[in-house]
Amino acid sequence: MVKNKYFFCLCLLVITSSSIYAQNWIDSLDMARYYHKKGAYQKANQYYQAAQKIAPKNIDLSREIAQNHYRNNNFIAADQAYQKTRLQKIKRSEKGKYFHNLGNTRFQQKRYQEAIEAFKSALRLNPNDPASKYNLSESIRRLKKDKKKDKPKDKNKPKDKPKPKNKDKDKKPGNNPPKPSKLPNKIADKILDKLTKQESKTRRKIARKNKGNRAQNATDKNW
Repeated sequence: MVKNKYFFCLCLLVITSSSIYAQNWIDSLDMARYYHKKGAYQKANQYYQAAQKIAPKNIDLSREIAQNHYRNNNFIAADQAYQKTRLQKIKRSEKGKYFHNLGNTRFQQKRYQEAIEAFKSALRLNPNDPASKYNLSESIRRLKKDKKKDKPKDKNKPKDKPKPKNKDKDKKPGNNPPKPSKLPNKIADKILDKLTKQESKTRRKIARKNKGNRAQNATDKNW
C-alpha cells in the first residue's frame, strides 16, 4: 500500500513538473511575441532564446527568431537563424515565404547572387508572388551594377587629349583648315562612289545636249 502511494506521488510530481515545464516555454514565447510587437527586439530575442531552449524537440522557433533579428536590422543573425530552420517541418505553402524572407536577409547583406537563388526558390513554390518577382529583378539589377563597378579599367588605354582652346576667335572660318571626315571608311567610300556616279551621269547628259545643239545648228543653216 505504501509503495502504491509512493508511486502515485512520483507520477503526480512528474506530471506537475512537465506541465510547469511546458507552461514555462509557452510563457516565454508569449513574452517574446509581446516585446516583438512593441518593437523591443533585443528584449524579445532574450525570451525567444529562452523559449527555444526549453521547448519540446518538435518545436522550431528559428523563423520567428530570424524575423525578430531582421526587424532589428541584424541581418547576419537573421540569416543564421533561417539556416537553422528545419525545412522538413515546414508546410509547402509556408516554404515560399521562408525562401522569400531568406532572400531579403541576403539582399540586405548585398549578397545578391545568393539572394537571387533564394527568390528563385520562392517563385518555384509561389510562381505568382509579385514581391518575390520584384525582389528577384532588383537583385539581378544590383548584381549587374556591382559587376560593372568591379570590372578593371584598361590602364594601357590612352587618355583622351584635352581639346585645345580656340584662341583665334577673330579668325574667319574660311581660313581654317578643313577638318578630316569622321565617317567610317566603308560609309565614306559608299558616298564617294555615289557622288562619282552622279558626276559621270551629269557629264554624259551635258555631252548629249551639246551634240544635239550642234546638229540643230546644222539643219537651221541658211543656204
